[in-house]
Amino acid sequence: MRSNKLYSISIIPMLLIMLFQSFTVNDVLFNTNIITEHSHRQIAKETVKNMTIEEKIGQMFIVDASVYNGDLPIGGVILFQNNLIDTDQIVKLTDSIQKEAKIPYFVGIDQEGGRVNRLSMATNLPGNMALGATGSSYYSYTTGKVIGTELSALGINVNFAPVLDVNNNPINPIIGVRSYSSDPELVGRLGTAFMFGLRRSKVIPTGKHFPGHGDTSVDSHIGLPRISHGIERLTEVELKPFKRAIDRRIDMILTAHVTFPTIDNTTVMSKLDGQPVNIPATLSYKVITGLLREEMGFNGVVVTDAFNMKAIADHFDEKEAVTLAINAGADIILMPLNLDKVYNWVLREVKVGNISEDRIDLSVLRIIELKSKYGILTYNKKSGSYAEKARYAKGIVGSTNHKEIEQVISDDAVTVLINENILPLQIKEEDNITLVMPNFKSRDRSLKYLNKILESSNIKVDIDSIIYRTDSQISPSDRSKLDRADYIILGTNNINPEDLRTNYVNNIISYSNNKDIPLVTMSIGNPYDIMYLNDVKAYVTSYGDFEANIQSLIKVILGESKPQGNLPVEIPNKENTKLLFELGHGLKY
Repeated sequence: MRSNKLYSISIIPMLLIMLFQSFTVNDVLFNTNIITEHSHRQIAKETVKNMTIEEKIGQMFIVDASVYNGDLPIGGVILFQNNLIDTDQIVKLTDSIQKEAKIPYFVGIDQEGGRVNRLSMATNLPGNMALGATGSSYYSYTTGKVIGTELSALGINVNFAPVLDVNNNPINPIIGVRSYSSDPELVGRLGTAFMFGLRRSKVIPTGKHFPGHGDTSVDSHIGLPRISHGIERLTEVELKPFKRAIDRRIDMILTAHVTFPTIDNTTVMSKLDGQPVNIPATLSYKVITGLLREEMGFNGVVVTDAFNMKAIADHFDEKEAVTLAINAGADIILMPLNLDKVYNWVLREVKVGNISEDRIDLSVLRIIELKSKYGILTYNKKSGSYAEKARYAKGIVGSTNHKEIEQVISDDAVTVLINENILPLQIKEEDNITLVMPNFKSRDRSLKYLNKILESSNIKVDIDSIIYRTDSQISPSDRSKLDRADYIILGTNNINPEDLRTNYVNNIISYSNNKDIPLVTMSIGNPYDIMYLNDVKAYVTSYGDFEANIQSLIKVILGESKPQGNLPVEIPNKENTKLLFELGHGLKY
C-alpha cells in the first residue's frame, strides 16, 4: 500500500506556522515584568484591605460547581462532565457564574488531554505520554495553546494541568499515560512547554501533583499512597520537573495526597482504624512551606488536591485537615466534602487564634494578585453579550484546525516496539482481517478507519470482529473467525496479571502463532501491556484509545504512515528483574 495517502498536505504548513509563531520570551513570561507584577500586587493589596474576614476565607475554597448553592463568598468553582453539555451551555454557565460574583471566580477544570478530558465537544489532544513519545516541546506547547484557547473561549480560566509526575512505576494505577515520561528531564521540558501554551492563551496552568505521584502503586482517590525515597533521589527524579516549572514561574501548584516520610515523618491517628499514619504532603508544613516555598522558591498559589478523595476523607477529620493544610501553607482548599462546616470552622479557628489572620491575608493576596494578572478581576467589565461569547466559542472549540493538529501529533506519537517482519501488513484483495478488541467502542473505531483506508485504496477485504470474553477460553465461534483470518489485529487496553482478559489475550496470541497467522498487537492504553504478553511478533502503541489514536495506529499498521514515536518510559519484565525496552526505543520502517 502507498504510504501517507491520507496525510493532508495542507496540514503541515499550517501546523508549523502555529508551532513556531510567537514562541518568544515575551510569550513565555506572559506579563511577568517587574512593573506589571508591582501593579498586580498593588491591586491585590487594595482589594484585600477592603475585604471582610468572611470574604477572605471564602477566597480560599474552590468547590464543585454542581453542588455550590451560592450562599458563601467562595473563590472559585471546578467543572466536571456532569456540568457540561455543549459549547452554548458551558458559555452560559460560566458567564452566569461570574456575573453572580462580587470578586470574579477561578473557573477550573481538569483538561489534561488524553485520558483526562472533561469536554466531549472539545479537541482531545492525544495526551501526555503520547507527547513524550514525540519528544517535541513544540507539540507540547501547541497542545497547551490549543487546550487553553478552547478553555478561554468557554470562560474557563484555570486548568489543573500540566501533570509533572514522573511515571517510573509501571503498575501506577492513577498516573500512567497521564505522565509524559519516566525521564524527569523530559517531563520537565514538555510540562513547562505545555504550561507556556496555556499561559499564552491566558489560562492559568497548575503543576501537579507535588512532590510527585508517579512512583506509587496506590490511587489517592481510594487510599493513602506512600513514597519512601530519600531526599537525594526525590531531588533528582520527582522534584526535578517541578523545579524547572518553578524556575519558569509557574503560577499555581497542586499538592498530592501522598506521604513522604523522609521529608515529614509526623504521624497522626487515622480515623479509619486508629492506627498511626504519616501526614500527606497536602497537610505538611515541611513539604509545602519548608520544601516547596523556602527550598524550591515557589511564590505562587498552592492548591490542595480534592478533599473528597479517600486519602484525606478516610483518615482525617475534614475540619482538622483544613486547619493543617492552611497552616502548612496551602492557599486554596479544593472540593471540601462539607463547605458550610469547614468554612465556618476556619472562621472560628481565626477568631480563637488557631489560624492567624496574617496567614489568611498572605494566601488571599496571592489569590487576588493571580486573578488580577490573568484579567479575572475585570471579567464583569468586559464587553460582549452571552450570545456573542457563545458564537465566538463555537468557532474555536473542536475546530477543524485544532482537530488536524490533534491528528498530526497523534500520528507522530505511534511507537513500534516489536516487529518480526509483520509490519506493515501487506493486505491483498479478498484477504480476511479479524479484529480482537477489548470493547465495542475500540472495535467500532478500528473498523471505521480500516474501512476508510482500504476503500481509498480500492482493496476489498472481509473483516470479522471478536470482543474479549470474560474468561480465558477461546470459544468455537471465535476460533472459526481466527481460522479464516489472513491477519489478526489484537487490541489491548491496560491489562494486568490479575485480569482474566490477560489469559484470554495470551491464548489468542498462542493460537495465532501455532496457526502461523500474522498477528499485530496494538496497545490503546498504557504501553506497559507488553509486560504481560507472551511471544508477541509485532507490537505497536498509541498511548490512548480516542479516535485520533486509533486512526494513527491503523495508518501505521497498514503502512499509510510511518512510525515516528520513541518510547518515553522504561518497560521492565513483569518480575521487574530486567528491562524489556529501554527509554527511547522505537522501530522504524
